[in-house]
Amino acid sequence: MATFSAQVQALTTITISSSSTYPTEAQLTQFLTDGAREIINILPPDLLQYCTGATELDDSPTPFAISSETTVGKILYVTRSDGTRQQPCRKIPAIYSDLASDSDNLFHYGTTTDPVYWIKGTHTDNATTTASILETFPEPTNAQPAVVYYVAYPNAVAYNGSAITNFPDGAEYLVVLYASMKSLLSAIGSLQIPPDAF
Repeated sequence: MATFSAQVQALTTITISSSSTYPTEAQLTQFLTDGAREIINILPPDLLQYCTGATELDDSPTPFAISSETTVGKILYVTRSDGTRQQPCRKIPAIYSDLASDSDNLFHYGTTTDPVYWIKGTHTDNATTTASILETFPEPTNAQPAVVYYVAYPNAVAYNGSAITNFPDGAEYLVVLYASMKSLLSAIGSLQIPPDAF
């Protein structure tokens, strides 16, 4: 299969090389990466499953810092080991996270066979939110880890690549169309109207 750069050049007739200016190879890589993210955001569930990533949580780290992960999209589901198998975690509102360890609270209490998770912001002393984190209860350990499954965005879709990992093959042409459109806009933006044109 042709590289993404060759496909974009075929659609736009714009020369994209190491010496080109609008767009540059770096800009084309950014257009392709942005396009992949845009397409992932509108994929139906049956295709979104091809874009799934996972991160295991044990005693280091215990929480999952969502906001510091640039390739993490929507959280799909969370599981936690009970020592034998991965149990599905129930999502509870973050406001009730302190009740997850309260055995008298039947709705929000988490156990090894019925674990819970929540997403909340952390803050500094002046109450400024610094990060969004996902936590589970009971806390994961090395022997009983939790696994967070999420929509995984590609880190970068290189201009000289010909496939996008963790992405449905049948939708790759949409990324090329997106990058072609952005490349045309870049080329148009670089045009100068001669002073005597009017």
